[in-house]
Amino acid sequence: MLVNQASIAKPFLQSPTQFLPSTLEEPIAKPLEEPDVRKGRKKPPRHPQSPPGPPPPPPHLTFDHFKLAETWPPTFCKDPANNCFHDWPTINRFIIHGLWPAKKGSDELKDCDKHYHAPSTEHLNGIHTKLTDYWPSLHKAQFQVQANINFWLYEWKEHGTCSVQLLNFHDYFNVAIKLYQKHKILDILKNAGIKPGGTYSPDEISDAISKHVQFTPQIQCKKIGEISYLSEVRLCFTASKDPQYINCDHHGSLFGHECDAEVHF
Repeated sequence: MLVNQASIAKPFLQSPTQFLPSTLEEPIAKPLEEPDVRKGRKKPPRHPQSPPGPPPPPPHLTFDHFKLAETWPPTFCKDPANNCFHDWPTINRFIIHGLWPAKKGSDELKDCDKHYHAPSTEHLNGIHTKLTDYWPSLHKAQFQVQANINFWLYEWKEHGTCSVQLLNFHDYFNVAIKLYQKHKILDILKNAGIKPGGTYSPDEISDAISKHVQFTPQIQCKKIGEISYLSEVRLCFTASKDPQYINCDHHGSLFGHECDAEVHF
């Protein structure tokens, strides 16, 4: 007997697309290490990129400390060899003479740039007022502003160029100002009973400063006639972009050769 194929009910077949994940679902993440069935071993994980190497070491410095020299104007102007600006003999505060790179056991480094070209003083615009107050020229001049600039450029050429491994033109003066502002030598001496117009031993002056800053300074004197006058105080600092106090070394003496047993202040 012939059977009508159309009359036989066909079984229900699910659509192939029902077994596919929805396009709205997140795909299943693969494990970090996928087995390699063909070789019977795991794929090696990816190695991260090597971190950058350490920065190159800083260049070898030709100096090992800074020396901040501060001048006492009344003594400077008392010296007949100095044609002093008329207002300075009556101003009672120490001022910056210079910031000098130096090596222990030797003199301060000088004139390191043999091909020197004066830099533009426009780089000092932001600190010009402080330089005028803290680091002025004491010599009498027709134009005091230009005299100050000439003095700063001289100190940069003579000493600052020896510090270029650490400090550029602007930073050199900015660091000097910051070190100067760490202390007020006149106030330190007054608080220790050492006042202008008196006579003291170099040890008394040095000890008063050393007790305050916790490090030994150098004392410089100027012999005018038969009298020894306090001329400068020099403080020493580490050779770095952020200098810290250190003891001044005993090269020669902590006291200048013109300091007598009694020093007039």
